[in-house]
Amino acid sequence: MSTCLQPSHASLIHKRYEPHFLKKSVTLQCPKIDHSMARRMKERKGP
Repeated sequence: MSTCLQPSHASLIHKRYEPHFLKKSVTLQCPKIDHSMARRMKERKGP
């Protein structure tokens, strides 16, 4: 995580681990954090 990959090497890894879904309409999205989870994170890490 501390060093960068060569673009060619990164694309090879991306192709190897690309997820395959039964439905073509599936898209990946970033998860949303609700208020209770945000409150827990603040309690553990601080503001």
